[in-house]
Amino acid sequence: MDCLRRLLLLPQFLLNSPAEIRSTTHGLPLPGMKIRIIDSATGETLPIGELGEIAVKGVTLMRGYYKVPPENYLDENGFYHTRDAGYLDETGYLHWTGRLPNLIKTGGANVSPVEIEAHLTRWGRLKAAFVVGVPHATLGEAVVLCAVNFEGSVVQKAEIKDYIHSKLAAYKVPRHILYFSQDELSFTGSDKVQLERLRAIAFEHLRADEEQDNSSL
Repeated sequence: MDCLRRLLLLPQFLLNSPAEIRSTTHGLPLPGMKIRIIDSATGETLPIGELGEIAVKGVTLMRGYYKVPPENYLDENGFYHTRDAGYLDETGYLHWTGRLPNLIKTGGANVSPVEIEAHLTRWGRLKAAFVVGVPHATLGEAVVLCAVNFEGSVVQKAEIKDYIHSKLAAYKVPRHILYFSQDELSFTGSDKVQLERLRAIAFEHLRADEEQDNSSL
């Protein structure tokens, strides 16, 4: 993301844009810079609004890697693939949604956990919200929300799903919502939740629920 910040009109953009745009986008390319959103598997340019890998090209891009030929890190059109995920809207603003390896592949579509979590943070009804992908027999991965309620209150699953559906496409609505207490979450030394451990716990929860449902038939 630091690389992308150097390629965008962030200071001027943030000062002169409405609050809604400042809080939901990451700016416009600098003059002399180009941004494409590509399918990382095929290299094809994706249409406006579709999530994919951010590729950049232009005058402020790095001059190169030491002793590495340009063809080893640039595509045939001279674009550098950032491994960051995002999309461009109809006005040309970039929406950065996280690192590409963190995308959830569900039913052939890419879902960004960061995008869903950001909307829930702005909603403010949950103390914490973490989105992970867990293995699914037909979808590849299922979108699962691990939610922490504020003490003394419980936001119902239907309310959460309705809110997300009002902001995002239907395929981005979590298929499952699991509730956790703050004590059940494991954090790294830098105070970030351990997502791999959380993903494993979520998978075990869902498998246990499925086994219970099957045994009651």
